[in-house]
Amino acid sequence: MATGQEIIDGYHDKLDSLKEKIDKSSEEIIKVIDLKKLLENPQQYLESIARQYYESHVPELKKAIKIGEQEAKGILKKYGKTEEKRNI
Repeated sequence: MATGQEIIDGYHDKLDSLKEKIDKSSEEIIKVIDLKKLLENPQQYLESIARQYYESHVPELKKAIKIGEQEAKGILKKYGKTEEKRNI
């Protein structure tokens, strides 16, 4: 059976892998920013870029949530349960 530290390390490894994917695409987005559009209407342009970025990473974000939930359940199972239940 894995120790608490091993559980946490595994959790961080999974999240690090997702973070690398997101960081790589962040760098790509920076390369394609249209400065003319940015200067014309910064708020609208940045909101549009942020929305596109979020929508393109929904699978990774959902996977990160699932990983967190699974790891939390494993930790609770190993170290005890709480009476408080969260519905996420």
